[in-house]
Amino acid sequence: MRRIGFIGRLSGVFFLLTAAMCTGQERPDSFCKGRGDEFKAPTMTLEQVTEILAAHPPAEHVGFAGDIMATERARALNQIDAHVYQYGPLDERLASYYRRQVDKALTEIENTPAPKQGVIIWKMYSSGTIIKSADGVFSMDLCEGPVQDNGKTPEQMNAMTKPRYTGGGEYQRIIKVALYWTPEQRTRLVRMLDVYFNSHRHYDHLSFPLIRDLLAAGKTVVAPTDVKKIYLDMKLPGADRIVVPKYSDDRKTRVNDFGGLKTVVFFGYQDGYRPITKDGYPGLEFNPQAPQNNVYIFKTGGRNILANGDVRNYDAEFLPWLISLVDTPWQPDTCLLVHYFRNAHRTIRILFDPFIIPMHALEFGHFRLDIKQQDQRPTFNVCGCHRRSLWAYRKDMAHNKAAVMGWGEKLYLPPMNRR
Repeated sequence: MRRIGFIGRLSGVFFLLTAAMCTGQERPDSFCKGRGDEFKAPTMTLEQVTEILAAHPPAEHVGFAGDIMATERARALNQIDAHVYQYGPLDERLASYYRRQVDKALTEIENTPAPKQGVIIWKMYSSGTIIKSADGVFSMDLCEGPVQDNGKTPEQMNAMTKPRYTGGGEYQRIIKVALYWTPEQRTRLVRMLDVYFNSHRHYDHLSFPLIRDLLAAGKTVVAPTDVKKIYLDMKLPGADRIVVPKYSDDRKTRVNDFGGLKTVVFFGYQDGYRPITKDGYPGLEFNPQAPQNNVYIFKTGGRNILANGDVRNYDAEFLPWLISLVDTPWQPDTCLLVHYFRNAHRTIRILFDPFIIPMHALEFGHFRLDIKQQDQRPTFNVCGCHRRSLWAYRKDMAHNKAAVMGWGEKLYLPPMNRR
């Protein structure tokens, strides 16, 4: 593995920080805050949305250089956003659509032969993906829905009556859950999945019922130490078999092998370093309460797939890792990145020019519901929406470098031609 000297690293950091200020994705905030015509009442039923997306899959936008917002596919994805805004994330029609999309994905995974080369990626809820290659079937941050407790099932959450308030009592997180899997869907997933990878302990990146059932079936679950501790403390059967991987850093690469699926993992934290000012100088302070966060690079099907979970400590952690990967066998060519991690997107585009699939869209636990509003319409913020991603990544899609995917949709990525 090629090493970069101290001066080279310092120069690289300076260059990337400077470039990040001048380049990157556009961020049309007004697109996802319920302003304007985009969030008027839906003009399509979700059944019509299903038909249109089936006829216009994600691959249709890859390489599309025209007005992407005017395409049938974009119109259909925007209708999902409009439906959520008008009727809320607890709407049973939305839940039925979601479960149909989960069934669709599970059926395709069951019936689609593993590609001899390349990978097939299914986008699930929020940051969750299921990937099939010649090395097997594995998932990354697979989550059933906004079940906001790492030790409860959706049914248990729906039985709760006490609301939880944030933001000085003005806002409330959604506790009731409409989007979740049926027991049969969990059984189907457990039967076909080889490895379940988790980045960190937040509910929107893991599923207690899936982890419980996978461990009961003897399947492999990979997660950070604090996630393993949660389930050991719960005395969940099989929790002692949760695998904490070998970690790499910017000086040494340690490869994990899970039945032929090779991965390099960096150990970090979500918001582990907080900006502070001390003696008039800006700096960083470590937050010991921050969730541990695994950043994975999967080498499979001729692709190197990076999944960052929710690491946002860009300068302190992520940037040194990225620089250490330049011109190495683990240099990423495909990235599953949360849509709001702007600095990383810019730097990764400069360093590696990979294919990006934005994550975290329509994560309903990140909606803020204003209790004063009787209709309780959600405010789109870090939850994201299809419209924001389509607009922000339209230039990348025109250059065959991105795809915006909805629930249960799949995309085949061919192997990369490596030097």
